Amino acid sequence: MRTRRAVGRWTGARRTHRPSGTRRASALGALGLCALLLAGCTSAAEPADPTGAGAGAGAKNGDAPPPAGRTAGELLPVPRGRGSRLPDDFNGDGHRDLVLNDLVVTAGESRADGKGGGGPDGDAGIGIVHGTAGPRPLDPSVRRLLTPRAHATAVRGGPPAVFEAATSCDLDGDGFADLVIATDTPPYDGPGGPPVPLQLLFGSPTGLSGTAVALRIPEQARPGDVQPGPVCGDFDGDGSADLAVTASARGAGFRVVLLRGPFSRTGAPRAAAATVSVGGPALSAPTTGPDADSDGYDDLVVLARAPRPGTAAGGTLLLGGPDGPGRAGGPYRAEPLPLPELPTGGDSITELLRRADFDGDKRPDLVTRTTYRGERRDVVALYGAGRRQPMITFSTSVFLR
Repeated sequence: MRTRRAVGRWTGARRTHRPSGTRRASALGALGLCALLLAGCTSAAEPADPTGAGAGAGAKNGDAPPPAGRTAGELLPVPRGRGSRLPDDFNGDGHRDLVLNDLVVTAGESRADGKGGGGPDGDAGIGIVHGTAGPRPLDPSVRRLLTPRAHATAVRGGPPAVFEAATSCDLDGDGFADLVIATDTPPYDGPGGPPVPLQLLFGSPTGLSGTAVALRIPEQARPGDVQPGPVCGDFDGDGSADLAVTASARGAGFRVVLLRGPFSRTGAPRAAAATVSVGGPALSAPTTGPDADSDGYDDLVVLARAPRPGTAAGGTLLLGGPDGPGRAGGPYRAEPLPLPELPTGGDSITELLRRADFDGDKRPDLVTRTTYRGERRDVVALYGAGRRQPMITFSTSVFLR
């Protein structure tokens, strides 16, 4: 359920590809982290040892050397921040952080057991790599693993079977980005679907910590089962981050449910209402910018379904306003985002995870993940804007050590 992004005249982001046979993609394939991007897949040559196991000197962290004086497995504390307005900045230190839903599979496990590392009990968790002021915009030594057992609210008396980042924004207005997490009820017994329980994990000066709380949607604002894919934005223009979700209108299509911020630490929005009827359950933010028509209100893109990797997607633009998103904004067309030039050959698959500014130059960078057969090895690479060589690479296996 990782989201990938597409761009076009009105562009939007929705998730969706994982190698065949994955439980999580079938469970919540429509979900996207507002910020994760849709793109096609391509093959890439396999480095000598992308996880660093048995690699030569200087190849201990992915297929590139770790920062000077550090080893791949080293774990450093999260720097204390004072708050910022930067997206995805969970510790508020002024540097964007990276969210990773998919981690490598460890020996003896299969992807059918979860994201990797989770075993038969379910999900390994969500990896957070924190941004840095150093020469490399991301430092995998400053990381945190969020697991369902340690960080999720119990679902039916136990940890949820699925635990995936959906989107992030500063929901309580304290200067620290918060994470919206999609879950599924245990045990996992086939393709997941609505209702999708959403949970909120709040940021702090030391990043995301503690136990998530259930997102509270008042019954009077809830026409039916909540669908995957919440989207953050200031849709009513009051300066606070809101959440938009879709819910099935009990046989009458879908409606957008607007949850107005700020949110309490118990997961309750300031107010909520079911607004306009829409033609599909999938929502995303315009990638041209949240306020597509520059009128001071963030907007939404509505899609009939999450687009397939590497294909164009059509939908409609829903414009924000004082009452939230409700005005028709015209057709929407999403085209696949091109990947950086990658070597061909080898038994691998590469997907685009994120398109955002990590190095502070006001230009969007690209984050890709290359996974190798068996999904026990991978390489995450950050490409600076216009660069053909990655600024940093690492393996998600660092989270499972």
